[in-house]
Amino acid sequence: MALDQLLEMSQARISADTIVCNAAISACARGGQWAMAVQLLGRMADSKVSKDTISYNSAITACEKSWQWAAALDLVEGMAAAKVKIAKNTKNNIAV
Repeated sequence: MALDQLLEMSQARISADTIVCNAAISACARGGQWAMAVQLLGRMADSKVSKDTISYNSAITACEKSWQWAAALDLVEGMAAAKVKIAKNTKNNIAV
């Protein structure tokens, strides 16, 4: 549903905000669509939508659920580079 709404907004040329994008990324995480979650996170920057801790955590969760540890670590590095606060649960989830 969140992905459908995001697609409809895009087709209607309505800009999505951080909350809408986060909902779509979370939907990808729940559905095991880690690659789509990462792609949506990347599109946020292209659309000039701010990424926040929730954005990254949702994409990281999608990667973790699909055993995509390298992708999850890349996202954490991107999070640090973007100076987005890394939450304690993010650190705990990726600890090996």
